[in-house]
Amino acid sequence: MRITDASRRSRIGTHFVVDATLTYDAEAAVADDDVEKSVNYLLVYRTIQRVMDKPQHLIETVADHIVREIKREFPQVQKVTVKLCKLNPPLDGKTEYVAVQMEG
Repeated sequence: MRITDASRRSRIGTHFVVDATLTYDAEAAVADDDVEKSVNYLLVYRTIQRVMDKPQHLIETVADHIVREIKREFPQVQKVTVKLCKLNPPLDGKTEYVAVQMEG
């Protein structure tokens, strides 16, 4: 799941991209072709969006909170990996992005 959050630019002066990889046992969902037995990606998106809406100083903090909230709200998820990219950071020279990756 990749989320590009351009709406934050007007509030904090930058864009972010969030890549979230969720590991869970999808065997029952696949066997029955049943979305109710799967992880609802719309709800995952809303969780990420809610965390992104809270002001933080460090992208590490934000990425960690995303991991923790996904694990808390979706107990069937065994592992979450989040890569949070801050696009065009205010650094000397041209830098496309800086990123952190957190797992839990």
